[in-house]
Amino acid sequence: MNEENYYQEIEHLIKKNEIEKRVRNIEADNSLVTTYWHVGRLIVEAQGGASRAKYGNELIKKWSVRLTEQYGKGYNYTNLSRFRQFYLHFPILATVSQVSWSNIVILLTLKDINKRNYYVNECIKHHLSIRELRQEIKSNSYERLINKPEKIDIITPSKYSITTNMKDPIIIKVNKEIISEHDLELSILANLEFFFKQLRDGFAYISHQYKLSDGNKNYYVDILLFNVKLKL
Repeated sequence: MNEENYYQEIEHLIKKNEIEKRVRNIEADNSLVTTYWHVGRLIVEAQGGASRAKYGNELIKKWSVRLTEQYGKGYNYTNLSRFRQFYLHFPILATVSQVSWSNIVILLTLKDINKRNYYVNECIKHHLSIRELRQEIKSNSYERLINKPEKIDIITPSKYSITTNMKDPIIIKVNKEIISEHDLELSILANLEFFFKQLRDGFAYISHQYKLSDGNKNYYVDILLFNVKLKL
């Protein structure tokens, strides 16, 4: 084999390993979420049920000492309390089984149930990383929803609706001061990935300054997009 063939073989092996490593990481995180949920469930049951769980902190203190001695600080009082909160906020494991534990820790800090469920749905649909979830919350993604429903339930993939989940207003990343429509167009084009995440599902970039003609008049669309789900 020549040098390039060797390189391609090496690249193939590395790519295969990276994919398998990612799968192992996902499986490990799913196991973590399942374990922590069941620990939370057992704590709540031992404390006499959800209505009495908040009064059972002494039990958590006692167990955290024993578990920390045996398995380390991952099972200290703070984390055991978090596992209990996890179960109380999400009593059906299947609703959050696809969400990473790192993201769940952030979600547990959200007191409003509709807001929390909205971001759970965003994590599931868009596979948000912890950085992306933090950015969504920081940018008030939920607050900017148009026509927010009175109740937001956690959805499953089979219940995804064809919608753009459009925000109002849409946040635009800028590379310099915007003093003209042209500057805005260039900023959007330079940050298309971020722009698409604001628009949400199904959008594809077609062209910019797209020419449309009506008789003797020409018009130009600054940025032309197409939604593959809505076919618009």
